[in-house]
Amino acid sequence: MSSLFRWLICFSTVLSLIGITTVHAETKVGPRIRNLVKELNSHGITVSNAAVLNAARFSNFLARVDNAGWIQTYLHVTSLDEAAESLLLEQGADIEIYNEEMGIVQAWIPFDAVDAIAVLPFISRVTSPSYGRNRFAPCVNAPGGCVTAGDAILRSDELRALGFDGTGIKVGVISDGASKLSQAVNKGELPSGIVSFGTCSGIGAGRFRPLKTVEVNYLKKVTSGR
Repeated sequence: MSSLFRWLICFSTVLSLIGITTVHAETKVGPRIRNLVKELNSHGITVSNAAVLNAARFSNFLARVDNAGWIQTYLHVTSLDEAAESLLLEQGADIEIYNEEMGIVQAWIPFDAVDAIAVLPFISRVTSPSYGRNRFAPCVNAPGGCVTAGDAILRSDELRALGFDGTGIKVGVISDGASKLSQAVNKGELPSGIVSFGTCSGIGAGRFRPLKTVEVNYLKKVTSGR
């Protein structure tokens, strides 16, 4: 066997391994993180020039990057012992908190190390954190802008990505009242035509807030259909 032929075999093997690693990483990285990384790459941003090119301007309410070129993430882990933590630190991860019960590490990681971290054997997924928002865009006119922390926790965003948006599904909510329903409709947070049955009994008045409108509002934010 000639040395050239051997070299070609070795080279093709390396390319195959790189291809396998890339595919494996793609399946582990959430779409919000993946899209942010692509956006940074498309603008020629690197960790070295991130501050100069103001990488933080690409942050949004779904994913955050700072001017060092680091992205805030949830690293979903099967476990996190000292060896695993060392591997993360070697990749530049800045660990903020670890929830052992949920198996989630909140950490800032260099955006160019996302794939390298994703393929680590103890990493099951790399996603963006669940960010809360103080004010929501109108759900009727812009359902995509109505995002709550529970959206990602319930993985509703993944269902919508598959084409399920709740269209044509009737939902009933049982609660102790429907206060401020008209205000929610007027603000565009809820569609018109919501039917409310019964009245609040008044039991616990002054101690419990009627939740029906809040719950319906939340359901509308999770689904984008009418």
